Amino acid sequence: MSDAPATVRADPMTVLVVSSEADTLRAVDAALSSVGDRCVAAMDAAEAIALAQTAPPGLALVDVALGAGAGAGIGPGVSLVHHLPAVVAGLPVYAMANRPELHHAVEALTAGASGVVPLPVTVEGVLRAVREVRVRRAAAAQRASLEREVAASGQRLERMSRMIRAAARGAQLELAREAADALREASDARGVAVYAAEGAALVRLAFTGEILAPETVTRAELDAASFARDRDRERVTMGSGVALLDGADPARRAAVAAAAQAAGSLLHLVARGGVSPGSGAPSVAPPPMPSVPPSPFPSVRPRASVPPAMRYEPITRFEGTAAREIEKARRHGRKVSIAALVLEGGAAVAEDAFGPALRDGDVVGRDDASGEVLLLLPDTGVLGAQLCRRRIGDGFEGGAVGIATFPHDGSSAEALMHAARRRAELGLRSPVHALALTAMPLERIVATLLGSPLVDAGPRSLYPLDLAFPAAVSLVQHACHEARRGGPAAIVVTSREALGFAAAVREVCAVPGEPVTLREVETRALESAADIVVMASEHGAWVCCGVSADHRFKAVHTSDPLLGDLLARKLVRAESEVRA
Repeated sequence: MSDAPATVRADPMTVLVVSSEADTLRAVDAALSSVGDRCVAAMDAAEAIALAQTAPPGLALVDVALGAGAGAGIGPGVSLVHHLPAVVAGLPVYAMANRPELHHAVEALTAGASGVVPLPVTVEGVLRAVREVRVRRAAAAQRASLEREVAASGQRLERMSRMIRAAARGAQLELAREAADALREASDARGVAVYAAEGAALVRLAFTGEILAPETVTRAELDAASFARDRDRERVTMGSGVALLDGADPARRAAVAAAAQAAGSLLHLVARGGVSPGSGAPSVAPPPMPSVPPSPFPSVRPRASVPPAMRYEPITRFEGTAAREIEKARRHGRKVSIAALVLEGGAAVAEDAFGPALRDGDVVGRDDASGEVLLLLPDTGVLGAQLCRRRIGDGFEGGAVGIATFPHDGSSAEALMHAARRRAELGLRSPVHALALTAMPLERIVATLLGSPLVDAGPRSLYPLDLAFPAAVSLVQHACHEARRGGPAAIVVTSREALGFAAAVREVCAVPGEPVTLREVETRALESAADIVVMASEHGAWVCCGVSADHRFKAVHTSDPLLGDLLARKLVRAESEVRA
């Protein structure tokens, strides 16, 4: 009988043989010695367990007739088939049995034996069992290696996908952070720093892990003794930039080179698109910003290409028209929204405010006597209605707009009108009006909110938070999950180098599910280091803003959509002013 193939041949194996027959022990020992394996013999179950605990074997051969002379019940030999793998995890056990004792071998197989070696033993029978164990171990090791490679490939692809998305948005700093993480994963380094060329200098864009890396450095300094002679530090070229790696594994240089090449190409593309390294600002003068920045939320309800013809109805007929639209929406699985406007100056002022926000097919219900204005928005869900509300809000100050949507907020026109009116009334009590926040700069708004919790705004009042930072991250992630439960969602979040919520929000948004639009605003657009999260979804709005200090997050939060709109606009405007 030939030995095992070279592909599965390993170090000498220790085989535990359990039998009370001296001839069996000698035969197994001779068979194993012929191929360089080692035999350890035990005469009873107690000795076998003690030997297995002292020096774990690679295989056990157990005489299942051991101690079964009485002929009744399961003997110690069969019991060992079960007990030995409990002592040595994963230990393969083969049952040894004479032909008259095959019923014991069947019991052993039921108890978990890997196979049967016939008695009296032969060299061929023993080596076959050893070879089978080696083949199984080699296959298991190969499978584990392939699984690790697949997992690593999946991580690399996901990292590359995030880098590509960051490059598509022109988010150079985010792209640099992803590149630093990719290089650290590829190299198993303690720390990585990514630099981009800016004239004759190199500017640090991002770093991760433990690494001593100055913010700016020249190439000559990189070649100086403090860098070039550090045996634990490696420099990798990334296009026109450079990555510094501390404690990288030399065996992974091929993977590091591939990751550096991909990241360098993407950083080069972003730079060619007008992003100046180190600042994140456009290298050419951007076009003049409008007085009101574009909404950070998705435009899910586009305006008509030409001004729509206003369709007015008295309030008394408005409910009937809304009921017919709701019935059509119910039959065809669509959505309908109703907006209630409460404006100073009545319907005349209202028309100037809501005119640019309407589209063909919308209906205006107006009562000139009371000044009440209702809008019927067919085929419009919550996010589309919120977009309409934001456009109306840009046209006036001092009033409020309430939104209700079928089927989320009611199943009848009467219920939707009541909900919209109630929300408009609550909007008048919003902290935006109560604290006169509209004219304040962003930093002052955050300070005012933190200093004025529990404003009398009804259900939309500000509520204070004082949490350990990990708990605050969990809260934000839970809010993200809730925002995505009912349909499309839009999220605006501040992003900074220190601990923040941007990474936690990105993690939730990357999970397959309802679509989400994410806008990250760099905190260098703010004078303060505030963490701000604004969410809009089919479930409504949620706002959270505060500051992190001493590993705690002190903040306020509310479900007020008006405050969410204000903070989102201020964030986008602050970022635009910094880039300009």
